[in-house]
Amino acid sequence: CGMYYGNVEEYSTYLKLRVGATSANLGPGFDCLGIALDYYDELEVWCKTRQCSSPAIVEVAGQNAPENTSNLIYRVLNNEVERLYNEQASGEKMRITKIRCHNFVPHARGLGSSSVALVGAIFAAKITSEALKRGSFAFSFNELKSFADYTAQRGTQIEGHADNVKPCCYGGLTFSADGAWWMLGEKPKSRRVYARDDLRLAAFISDEKLSTASARGVIPKDLPEVECEKSKANLVHLLDLLTRTTSQNENYEKKEGEELDEFMEATTDYIHQGRRSGLYQSSVDLMNKLRSRGVPAVISGAGPTVLALWTAGSYKSCSRVLRDADLLADSPTTWKVKYLKPSNCGVQILSGTIL
Repeated sequence: CGMYYGNVEEYSTYLKLRVGATSANLGPGFDCLGIALDYYDELEVWCKTRQCSSPAIVEVAGQNAPENTSNLIYRVLNNEVERLYNEQASGEKMRITKIRCHNFVPHARGLGSSSVALVGAIFAAKITSEALKRGSFAFSFNELKSFADYTAQRGTQIEGHADNVKPCCYGGLTFSADGAWWMLGEKPKSRRVYARDDLRLAAFISDEKLSTASARGVIPKDLPEVECEKSKANLVHLLDLLTRTTSQNENYEKKEGEELDEFMEATTDYIHQGRRSGLYQSSVDLMNKLRSRGVPAVISGAGPTVLALWTAGSYKSCSRVLRDADLLADSPTTWKVKYLKPSNCGVQILSGTIL
């Protein structure tokens, strides 16, 4: 009621998005803590409201994925278009004519690739349908925020893991209370905060894959209370460390050892990494080797990627370890090392046009 669809039969649209990888858990934040990374996929979407009988074209570059309508991004995008636009619009329906997926985030490695796909597809459907209603891709900040909120809600409904979906939508560091089932009945509020700007990360990406379903299958629903309490204490400490500002820690360069020790303690997990060790023993061995040499390291998401964390104040000591030629020498696994920063930007529109 009151929506403007204009002469929809005359419209064609083009949209290009950038969507970032995420790392969940970060040690003690099982199923509730996630951080956005500056490691991106891109998605291009072409749609028409004119009659179009040709099948949609699906192109994929980078990581392998189906180049047909069984592609996850296409399937989610098409379903969302039906929900958001075609059920409401009169006249010709909106048709997806082509998508091009630039897949750089590795699949099934613990870097949120499925959330990247979902968020890109849902956001693309939402923003394109809204653009067609008004005849323009010009949106206010508040409107874009509402689209991100919608995407976070729908993505969590579909995937069930807010710890990856929310940082992918909003950027920064997110704590999602709806995922923290192990917190013994507590109802903490969800929040999104900026990750400290001197935080640096190294992702050791395995050549092996691990499905999230397999990793989740070894975690019991009933956990010892003492483990939950220890993880909660470390989670609170880690959130403080990850969001500190330079003004809060003016002498951080002089306190290298002290802050590094804090990170080591705060990233200690009692819930998931040990129970999953049989699924990614090489990853656990590498994580433990890094930690034994003084570098805070965790399993990224469901694994098998290993994530090392450090800050400007601990750069010298950590960089010596990370560049040690012997670090990966004894591992049976092949590793690709990618140096990253937190991304405080969520899903980004690179281009949007009504033709």
